[in-house]
Amino acid sequence: MPFPRRDHTSPYEVASPVGEHLTRIAVGVLLVLGAFGFPYIAGARPWAVVAAAVDVPARLFIVWAMSMAWQRHRQAPEGGLLLLLAGSVLLDLLSALIFRTAVLGANEVLLPFGDVAQLLSYGFVIVGVLLLPRTSQWRSPTTTALDIAVTVGGFGLVVWFYLIRPAPQYGGYGAWLGAVTEIAYPVLDAALLISVLARFRGGLARLVPSARAALVTAVVATFVGDGFIGIAFYVARQPWMGYAVTLSHGVGLMALLLLAQTYRRAPCGLLAEGGTGIEPPLPPVSAAALTITLLAMGQEAVAGRTNLTLVSGAAVLGLVLVIRQLLGVRTNNRWLRERERQLDAEVRARTRELADVNAQLAELATMDALTGVANRRRFDTVLADMWSSGERAEQPLALLMLDVDAFKAYNDSYGHAAGDETLRAVAAAIRTAVKRPTDFVARYGGEEFVVLAAHTAEQGARQIAKMICDGVSAAALPHRASPVASCVTVSIGVAVCVPSRASTPAALCAAADAALYEAKRQGRNRVVVAADLPA
Repeated sequence: MPFPRRDHTSPYEVASPVGEHLTRIAVGVLLVLGAFGFPYIAGARPWAVVAAAVDVPARLFIVWAMSMAWQRHRQAPEGGLLLLLAGSVLLDLLSALIFRTAVLGANEVLLPFGDVAQLLSYGFVIVGVLLLPRTSQWRSPTTTALDIAVTVGGFGLVVWFYLIRPAPQYGGYGAWLGAVTEIAYPVLDAALLISVLARFRGGLARLVPSARAALVTAVVATFVGDGFIGIAFYVARQPWMGYAVTLSHGVGLMALLLLAQTYRRAPCGLLAEGGTGIEPPLPPVSAAALTITLLAMGQEAVAGRTNLTLVSGAAVLGLVLVIRQLLGVRTNNRWLRERERQLDAEVRARTRELADVNAQLAELATMDALTGVANRRRFDTVLADMWSSGERAEQPLALLMLDVDAFKAYNDSYGHAAGDETLRAVAAAIRTAVKRPTDFVARYGGEEFVVLAAHTAEQGARQIAKMICDGVSAAALPHRASPVASCVTVSIGVAVCVPSRASTPAALCAAADAALYEAKRQGRNRVVVAADLPA
């Protein structure tokens, strides 16, 4: 369902309630105190117990705030992110409790479970970020999964080859599990940053600014904290690094609290927008992972060695990449064909619309705007066509030319507006009287009209003329200035001939015009038929 676009300058961003400031301060103090419970400080067991006692409520409060925000936005696109972030904080809390229990009890058997909970919390954040709409570029779920597999697999091989494999601490509390967890930490840290970068111009750009900054801060703080762990584990273990790790994670948790409080007040959700259906190329991070893997293989080859694990992993990644590219090509081709079909349909629809508009324009150009019948230009064209058709068929063509009697006097008496209404009424009466669809009615000019009747001899033309006269009279349009009747009447001149090369359409018009003049001379309100066409 669509969601209204958020106003990023709304008041809830400008000023937060005092209570929320105090809450943040209290949670921050509790998280700082929790730093003393870091597992490296195994000798300060009483402090670790106290730290856990004050740290747990702070984290639970963050989970509660995130849950309240999710309740408000559960139907919005960012609702899944809020729920997964709440789950991530819970898993992080579980991991901290496991690590502290292991330190206090000197029981390393629990450590793998803490690592699993911590890694799952990272995974929840990654999935939550990827749930946000990708507004900058379309990417199918299959392609996204394959790109993540290439990226995570490639960096995992590199981390294992350069860091884990040669490290003296390799193996830890079990060679297999130790290798997996040690590889998973840096790989998931990289995946956290990659997921944020992948959505930075997409879904993240549409979050509330403070929430976006909070989420990015939480991810960066996690990355920095794990970086201190890696340095302490592989380079030089220093006591202060333990505090730095816990403080970094505390900053991340505070950032998540700010995000939760923001969305507890946020009035609306995101507006998800899609992009094109074209699959984007391989992401730079995935290409970098493959490149570094190939460089590692090249380094081994130059040294005259072959690492079977590295080669096998690179082969699997190459296969995944080939599948990804083939699927991308298929998807792109399918989308292009569909887009081509849509464009063809749009072109056909636009062509039809253009043809209809041109036809309407052509009709308007040949139509008399006042009366609604054809104009003089159209009459000339139709007369030429009917003349040619009658000449080929050797059939008679009748032309009726009619004039409204004493129309100038009508305008002088009733006004030009009434005169226009009368012309429209006369045109309607003519169209009613002319029954056949092959007959043609046009306004010749001023108050004059013409009727063309194909395949019509003199008798038929007289009948049409009489019907027109009767129809106009039946309209009973008052005309007090008429010398012949109390209502509007018409005079009609009729000319009939069989079109041939011996005559012309102009001669037919001249004959009808002469007959009309004779009808007026004889007293108007009558029909006169021309005897012969003029030479």
